[in-house]
Amino acid sequence: MSNLSAILDFIFTRHLKSITLVIIIIEFIIGYVAIQEIGSKGISFGYSHGGYFSFVSFLGGLIVAFLSVYLMTSMTREISNGVVTLYLSQPIRRVEYIFGWLLASIITPLLLLWFGIAVLGLIVSPDIIYTVEFYEFILLMLELYFNLLICFSVSILFKSAQVPALAGLGVFIILPFVFIILIALSSISPFQITIIEYILAYIFGIFYPQKYYSMIVSSYNLSYIVEPWIITTMAVVIMHLLIFYYSKKYFEVS
Repeated sequence: MSNLSAILDFIFTRHLKSITLVIIIIEFIIGYVAIQEIGSKGISFGYSHGGYFSFVSFLGGLIVAFLSVYLMTSMTREISNGVVTLYLSQPIRRVEYIFGWLLASIITPLLLLWFGIAVLGLIVSPDIIYTVEFYEFILLMLELYFNLLICFSVSILFKSAQVPALAGLGVFIILPFVFIILIALSSISPFQITIIEYILAYIFGIFYPQKYYSMIVSSYNLSYIVEPWIITTMAVVIMHLLIFYYSKKYFEVS
């Protein structure tokens, strides 16, 4: 554990400015919108009660995604430049190094998002916990964690500084639009719901639980035996085990 603490210390020291900036931005957003909420119970953006929560959740999630991808880029640059060999010769085990970066690049930013939005949101408006927006925020946290894990896994597999940005572009921007277009095209049918549309919507729900709930569920009358977010949660657990196994057995640096 002392080795893990050492690598975390080094990572957080170098990237403290980035993490602090994210805290300031998130706190500024939630503070501004909270003042609007307290003053009018319906902010000027045109959202209903609780709508401000959706607004700051989306914006905060976007900021966290950019920060995580940036930190992953730093990790892969460190690996591709051979700097990582300095740590692994300390000795710091490969598992400690990989999970140190996992904690720094994904878990910490998501915790910032949780405490910066959910906790302050509950302080400003405690009844937010009973709203759809709060449920969607929890799904957003799961969605971000799952997709950032995909980016992280691809990054440590290919060890290139360009990979995190490309993976982030794919899972956060390109893939959602592809799914939405395919679902829309498959819905052009004389039947109410086609089997292709049904399957595509379910896969979309696994990758993007929050978007699925806010976009698909509200537009289509779909029901599944197992909710997509349950599969997403299971996939997150499996991916952690795979990352652990890969970093222990196969992770090598030149």
